[in-house]
Amino acid sequence: MIRAGRKHLVRTLDEIATAAGVTARTYRNQRRHKRPGHPAPISSPGARVLLYDAEQIAAYQAGSPIPSLPENDSPDDLLDHQEAADLVDVAPRSWETYKADPFLRENAVPVKGVVHHPRRTITAWMESRPGSGTGGGRPTGTGDLMPREDLLPRTAQLLDAKADITAEQAADDLGVHPDTAQRALTTLRAQRVGELLQAHQELTEEQVIEQLGYPLRAARNALATARAQRRTSDNTPYIQSVWEALRDADVPLTGLPSPLVRPGAISAAIIALGPGAKAPALLWDERYGWRTALDTHAGREAQPPQGPGIRYLGTGIRPPAESVASALSDRRSGTKRPKGNR
Repeated sequence: MIRAGRKHLVRTLDEIATAAGVTARTYRNQRRHKRPGHPAPISSPGARVLLYDAEQIAAYQAGSPIPSLPENDSPDDLLDHQEAADLVDVAPRSWETYKADPFLRENAVPVKGVVHHPRRTITAWMESRPGSGTGGGRPTGTGDLMPREDLLPRTAQLLDAKADITAEQAADDLGVHPDTAQRALTTLRAQRVGELLQAHQELTEEQVIEQLGYPLRAARNALATARAQRRTSDNTPYIQSVWEALRDADVPLTGLPSPLVRPGAISAAIIALGPGAKAPALLWDERYGWRTALDTHAGREAQPPQGPGIRYLGTGIRPPAESVASALSDRRSGTKRPKGNR
């Protein structure tokens, strides 16, 4: 958490390393930030981008006592993703959806490439939500009556009672749009098929139908999605390595990499880039490799996208992380079509 009035004192590990006269890679590899007495990050536990308070770092480097940070909450505190989710009392994944609300988006405060939200903004948004004060409601304009964090648990109960339930039937019971119900059903069915895959690597559609009672089409889609989710999990360390290479190359980043399954059961990932970057975003998928993108939308396409603002970076599906960062920084690098992944 960035306490009120201390935004100007925020430092990244890279900046701390530079001030210490070493590279960021050396600082991390020598685990200097893990040494006894080193100030703890002000970012929430588990954050991938570590932020620190400059006054505490300066005291540590001077061998002086580490000053304490303010303990009392202020409306002007800046909260990161996990802290905002904790304040709203939802899972981090739910906050990922909530923060797309126009009011929250317009009042977001990026600090060192990490999006933060002022405590007062979150509090005002919570008070304005439909059903505030009663614990219910969704962000304004969604059209669904159920709190998002309740959607999957409630849908799971319906799926337990009726394995072949349709999206329309679930929507009627839940008070949500059929598209919302369909996404929830798809997610849950894929999760349950994924559990079967743990024990049966060669799971077939027929076995899914027999063991879970899903209709053929739902079984086929769930099996394809579960397999794509497994591939995405396997690809995540590689995606993280590219994100770290971009960070080490001083590429402006906005948040963390987002591994995902795209429509058509395609394993993919999105890295949103910050102001001053060579493109708004990088998108990776298991068919075409890395490319620059004009936004973070991940849709379906039958052919490799082409056009202004799109460059394919590196050779092959999984080029070395450093080569992706290098190609992004050099506008002369890259190709109009995927290279070497066939």
